[in-house]
This record gives sequence, C-alpha cells and structure tokens, in this order.
Amino acid sequence: MFMIPTGSHSLWQGFDLDVRRELWFGIGDIFHLHGDNGSGKTSFLRKLLVPQALDSVNPVYQLYFEQQSALQLFSVKAYAALQKPPRQINNENQMIDYLLDSFDLARQREARPALVMIDESPRLHDIIERVSVHSVCIVFASHQSVIPGARRICFKTVRQGLSEVDAEHD
Repeated sequence: MFMIPTGSHSLWQGFDLDVRRELWFGIGDIFHLHGDNGSGKTSFLRKLLVPQALDSVNPVYQLYFEQQSALQLFSVKAYAALQKPPRQINNENQMIDYLLDSFDLARQREARPALVMIDESPRLHDIIERVSVHSVCIVFASHQSVIPGARRICFKTVRQGLSEVDAEHD
C-alpha cells in the first residue's frame, strides 16, 4: 500500500521523529506501535501514516480510533444524528460500533484496501476481530495488549523533541 521513508520527519514545531529504516505497510500486516508515553506514537499516526495513506496512488479506506475519543465521539455523534435514519450515539462503545458498521457498509458498496489505526482503545481485540475479515492493514498502539503475529515498531525518546522509530527485525 505505502511506505514511510527513512530520515528525520518534523511532525510538530519542536518535535521530530527519526525513522531508522523504511516502514512498509501492506494488506494483511499488523503493527504494534510500542514506546513510552510522549515518544511519538500518536503523532506518527496523525502526521505520517494518515497523510501517506491519503497520498497513496490507490485509494484506501481509513478507519481511525482516537486515543482521546471525546472530540471524535462528538463529531461522530453529530454525523450519525443527521443520517437517514438517524442513529443515537451516547458513548465511546456506541461510537466504535457505529464506525465499524459504517466501515462494513462502505466495504460492501466498494471493496478496497483499508488502513485501520487504533490508538489505545479498550476494545482493541474486538475491533481487530471485526476488521480482519477485510483486506486491511492494522496499526495499533497499546501499552497493555499484545496481538499474536503483530510486528513491533519501537519508539524511543532520544531527548526532548526527538524520538527514534525502528521496526524490530523479522
């Protein structure tokens, strides 16, 4: 599907990620973003992975479950209320179900590859089970869960404003 190139990537003013080797993301891949809080995992998703998927030659669906879901919940709640028929969403679990249902419907209308990003969701295993029946690449950040077969991408804080990113060897 796409690749994140090696080198220094300035993600925010005063924060850079040094990607030590090319990171290739393809259908069937599952990646575990691993590192301490503040090492750049969420920034990697938002500032590198999402734009790469958007710039991909072949269009891909993107499904992103945010770590701090309050704003996402508000947005999805408003969107779902305006649909026909409207759907009431009151909490994070209902939002996750709505996004997964919408993803299934979109895939039924037009099958294409998808990038599924899960940032510290308490329903990590449930989400992966629901989306893995499709042609997807799954990237998740979690301090507690381990998914068998997931390849680890390690984030290490070098100093204030700089982290290194490297994939574990196969």
